[in-house]
Amino acid sequence: MLQETVQKWYKEAEQKGMREGKRKGKIEGKKEGKIEGKIEGKIEGKKEGKIEGKKEGKKEGLVKLILSLLEAKFGKISVADRKIVRGAETETLLEWGTRILTAESIDDMFDG
Repeated sequence: MLQETVQKWYKEAEQKGMREGKRKGKIEGKKEGKIEGKIEGKIEGKKEGKIEGKKEGKKEGLVKLILSLLEAKFGKISVADRKIVRGAETETLLEWGTRILTAESIDDMFDG
């Protein structure tokens, strides 16, 4: 009888320990997950920021170059034409960079 009682207590203690271990494991897992998530988020954010910054910098450089070339070739550029150049996508700016060599007017360059 004493042996049965001790075995019962042992099982109860074991089950209680398992429950407590699971509970603590979940808490620790959540903490670790949050920390890992924050670290991964910061790394990913920095990567995306660098990529986006490079794209924006490249586009801004192309805008300045196209405006400079237009002004050198055709003289003063209207505000409307400046807005068109600033609003263009990078690929379009690259196309215009080639087109400006043969364009006879600003409209020729924009219309292709």
